[in-house]
Amino acid sequence: MRNTAGLPIIAFVLAIVLLLLVGNNHAVSPGHFNVVELGAIAAATTLIIYGVMGLISVLVEGRELTPGSSPPHLTSSLSIAVVVISLLLLVTGVALAYGLASNWGTTAIGLLAGLGCFLMAAMLVAYKEGFLGEEARFDRRDDGVPW
Repeated sequence: MRNTAGLPIIAFVLAIVLLLLVGNNHAVSPGHFNVVELGAIAAATTLIIYGVMGLISVLVEGRELTPGSSPPHLTSSLSIAVVVISLLLLVTGVALAYGLASNWGTTAIGLLAGLGCFLMAAMLVAYKEGFLGEEARFDRRDDGVPW
């Protein structure tokens, strides 16, 4: 099975087009987002997440996919990434706690919370790649089904 970066790149392009359309429409009539604009933003966010997952898959698993299981592969660069992400997550958590206690604005608190969620997702990806070996196991079927 071939793994390609074509669909994730198309997803990024579609997300950018959606965000540009929302931005142009919002510039014409400023104020709150309407239902269509919120739907377009949600669709663009979904496409961006799909694109990031697809590009990570191409970078980590390569172009040629082989079914089966793989052993854990904790490298020195992955270990450094885990340490850096952990420190960034700690700093973000402290800043978020301080911002909540100091009544910072909703924009700053929302950005810090979003950054924390992003860093937690990155930590889970790094943990999975470094410490969990088995990805998928395909056993032979012996149930008499011809396919």
